[in-house]
Amino acid sequence: MALAVIRKSSSAGSHTGTVNTRRRLLRSLSLVFVLSWIATAWWNVSKPLPPGMHVDGQLQPVPAQDLRLLFDVTAANARGEQIRSQQIFDAVLALIAGSRDFLLLDYFLFNGQGGPASELNYANGLRPLAQQLRQALLARRRAAPDMPILLIVDPINGYYERALPPELAQLRAAGITVIVTDLDPL
Repeated sequence: MALAVIRKSSSAGSHTGTVNTRRRLLRSLSLVFVLSWIATAWWNVSKPLPPGMHVDGQLQPVPAQDLRLLFDVTAANARGEQIRSQQIFDAVLALIAGSRDFLLLDYFLFNGQGGPASELNYANGLRPLAQQLRQALLARRRAAPDMPILLIVDPINGYYERALPPELAQLRAAGITVIVTDLDPL
């Protein structure tokens, strides 16, 4: 009987040692992960930009009365009815229509795709923003054929493939400069 107690005690001690070893390993791995994350964040905040990427201009004062807050809201009211207000996008369309000398747009996403697996479903008030933006740019090109229009997009729009998606190819064919950001130097 005493021998059984000793074995039991020995087994419990071994199990406790294994648990402590796992905890130390988990703490160490967690610490390595956190320190790696902090180091990566610090590097991406402090690394120098590639040549030609840093532009420094003078501050341009804007009178307070010329400022206004634009917002996009998609929500439900107290009765559960959907509320949509897209002031920002409406203002962009107005700026495109009113541009005179030069137009530069920088968009991360510019396509009507829901992803590689499906198209977006424009039901329940969802606006086809990329389509409306493309139509506005094409209309501006027709109205002002000599005005420079530049559109900067990320390569995600073509799912990082080399070919332009049809929406962007159509803009390029109309004489609009479409620039796909080269992410490699960054």
